[in-house]
Amino acid sequence: MSQPYKVPPITEAVIEIRFGESIDKDKLAKVAKRLEESYPLRDEENIFQVEFNGANAKLNVSPFGFKASSVDQADMLQLRPNQISVSRRAPYLGWQVFEPKFFDAWEALKRVAGLLLPTRIGVRYINRIDVPGEIVLPSEYVWLFPETPNGFPAPAQMQAGHIVTSWPEQKCQITVNVSTVPSPLVGHGGLQLDMDVARTEALPGRAEELRAVVSTMRDTKNQMFEMLITDKARELFR
Repeated sequence: MSQPYKVPPITEAVIEIRFGESIDKDKLAKVAKRLEESYPLRDEENIFQVEFNGANAKLNVSPFGFKASSVDQADMLQLRPNQISVSRRAPYLGWQVFEPKFFDAWEALKRVAGLLLPTRIGVRYINRIDVPGEIVLPSEYVWLFPETPNGFPAPAQMQAGHIVTSWPEQKCQITVNVSTVPSPLVGHGGLQLDMDVARTEALPGRAEELRAVVSTMRDTKNQMFEMLITDKARELFR
């Protein structure tokens, strides 16, 4: 499917799968090595814990996983003992490019770790709508926004809205956050629309079925996005 907008306002897209099995550091390192061509820049992630014994303190460092990226750092890979995620920062190149990148990583993980049973699938998209003018009125661009009483000091320096809802037909939970944010464009304000679609039930293990579920979740995200934005917002990136 072609993109519906010439300049989609997506600043980051993420696909994540969590699983019940725990994968050790050596196997995660093998996965990162297999994917080195796409994600050559790699850092080890650690957990830092401070242990106190009277007046003395000891810092314990434990390896936790790996974070890797493409040379331009637009494509990101995160590997943890119970989780894998792939993300794409702007410019977003479309689902037909992004989705295969995730499943290439997923298949590489399974070839090293063996059978993995998903416990949670997440599809998250963060959008930033750049609005002309220094003051952003969220009600003109999205249908989820905070209301203030008459006489309340205006304009607010920062506004935010949050909602969590379920879509039983799709077996999904949807979390939406809307907030005003700075825009990198001169003479503009920003409006961030952060949407996370998560599924924790009826999760398939086979690759074809898993791809179908992820695709459906992305469709659900698209439907919610269209419900939440106004025509005035669409005109900014149509």
